[in-house]
Amino acid sequence: MRAQWLLMASMVACAGDETSEGGPDEPIESYGCTEVEVGTILDVALTREDAKTIKADRTSYRVNIANNEAGYVAFEGTGTELTLLLSYTDTVHAWWNGEERVAFDAGTPNPNCEEDLPVVHTFTPGAGRNWLEVGPSLQGSVWMMLGE
Repeated sequence: MRAQWLLMASMVACAGDETSEGGPDEPIESYGCTEVEVGTILDVALTREDAKTIKADRTSYRVNIANNEAGYVAFEGTGTELTLLLSYTDTVHAWWNGEERVAFDAGTPNPNCEEDLPVVHTFTPGAGRNWLEVGPSLQGSVWMMLGE
């Protein structure tokens, strides 16, 4: 009986581990590699005013890109550094805070899954509503994840 209690106690202790896969202590670059096959599908808007909002909380998205013109998705910034993971190069060109457009550099490959996520951008958007400029691109869609 005592052995059963010890086994149950150890199982409960393991269930509460906050550093398990996808937990808040796991770097977003590692977590993104496990989520690259899933994502909420949405279309870009052709104007910032009509842009759908994505969450900057490590939710994954598959964003459809407009043909031959830039489109937008919105997000709420908190003034803290964010990381944007992308499945294709040359798809997200800039971010906007109000009327200020800030172009992304080429980015760096994700060291954990370079083939799946060849672009990682780290940036600090302003607090409040911001936008990602998506496209134009030869790709029809892009997987993305935004978070700390």
